[in-house]
Formats: sequence, C-alpha cells, structure tokens
Amino acid sequence: MQKKLSFPLLFNQTYQFICSKLWQVILISVIVGIVFTLISKFFFTYSVVSILRSQVVMGSMSYSISAAFSSLLRILLILMVINVICQTINILAVSVLSSNGKLESNSLISKATSTFLKLLGFCLVYLLIMFVVAIFFMLFLLALSPILPPKLLTLLVIISAIAIVLYIQTVYGFFIGSVTGPTSKSFFQIFTETHRAIKQYCLAGSLIVLGNFFCLLLINWLLSDIPYGEFLVSPITNFIGIFVIYFFYQAYITLNEKEPVLENTDTTNNQLII
Repeated sequence: MQKKLSFPLLFNQTYQFICSKLWQVILISVIVGIVFTLISKFFFTYSVVSILRSQVVMGSMSYSISAAFSSLLRILLILMVINVICQTINILAVSVLSSNGKLESNSLISKATSTFLKLLGFCLVYLLIMFVVAIFFMLFLLALSPILPPKLLTLLVIISAIAIVLYIQTVYGFFIGSVTGPTSKSFFQIFTETHRAIKQYCLAGSLIVLGNFFCLLLINWLLSDIPYGEFLVSPITNFIGIFVIYFFYQAYITLNEKEPVLENTDTTNNQLII
C-alpha cells in the first residue's frame, strides 16, 4: 500500500520539533552561520586576489579565458565543499537533537565522515549530470532558435532553469533526509531510493523547497543593505536550513514506518467463538 506524505502534518511535526529544541537550534545556526560566512569571505577574497596577481604578472592581454575559468571553477568547488561541511554539521545536529543526545563520540565521527562523503558524492554526480544536460539543452536551443522568437526562447530557458533547480533541490532534500537517520545503506542504495521516492512524493518536497526559496529571497531583500548584513543572513539561512533538513528527515521516517501486521479476520473470529 502506497503511503502518503501530508505537507501540513510534516510541517507541523517539524515546527513542534524546532520549538522544543529552539535554543539549541539557534545556537548551532549562529555558530555555523558566522563561521561559514568568515571562511567563505576569506577563500573568496584570497581567490580573487590570486587571480588579480596572476593577471598583473602575466599581463592583462595574456591572461586567457581558460585561466580565468579554471580559477572561477576552483572558487566554486571550494565553496561547494564548505557548504557540504556546513550541511554535514546541520545533519549531525538534527541527528543528535532528534535522538536526545544519545549518539556516542565514536559513532558521531563515523556518521560525520559517512554523511560528508555521501553529500559530496551527490554533488559531484549531479555536477556531471548537469554538465551533460546543459550540453544537450544548448543543442536543443540552437535547433529551436530559427523557429521560436527570442522572447519565447528566453521564457523557455527561464522556465526550464526553474524546473531543473526545483527538481534537484527536492531530490537533494530527500537524499539529506535519508542520510540524517541511522542507516547502513550505501551511497548508491540511498541515491536510487531517493529518486524512486521523488516520483511518488514530489509535491510535499517541492512545497518546502519553494517555501525555503521565497524565505531566503525575502531575508536577503530585507537585510542585504544593512552593514555586515551577511552575518545576520547566514545564521537565519542556517536556521531555515535545519528546519528543512528535519522536514525531509520526518518524511523519511514516515515513508519507512512499518505498518502493523493485521491478523487474519477469520482466525480472529474463530478465536472469539472458542
């Protein structure tokens, strides 16, 4: 029997969990958010300075596009790894808080390593997938460019980009939910089960992803002009991220709950007669 994921029920369960662990979640969000901001700013500034130094040494004309692209790619990869580390910390926080601190230090280190590698593997696999998809999508657009007007083509690109990002973020959410709880499954087992689950339960996951996206837009719009606003945006973003992680973790628990075994009705009736 196919189970159903109720978005209001999952949201309410997540809300109650966050309220019950509010101060712990706030503390984790502030620490991780500020550290993430400082490290990101340091690496970004260091990378930009390195690029400018290379350009000055080599000469502005000789500094090729390929060198600039490789430098940009290096920055993005470093930021991706930093983001994965922060996600791993958030997942560990949810695991510890949901188990009331019952995880031992050895199992915590083991889970941290396993979670980090699985998240990094997911990101690398989808980077490869997106690279292939981007090539075919560009060829598709080139084929349509003589037929469709430019405005319609632009609209098609925007809609496709939104749909792809929404799909990837939803898949990523279900994947995070799967690795948050205790599991002995391999990366490929979780990866396969995640894509199987999203075929049936895409709606609930997409709603929380959209809600997360609009919250982040609103926060950045309200706080972007404030001096050192990133030190406010990052902890709030991290707080919302923990909320989303527990939402998908609760979805994972719901989908993996074992249904009670019902006894045969005839046997039960016979026992009553006896």
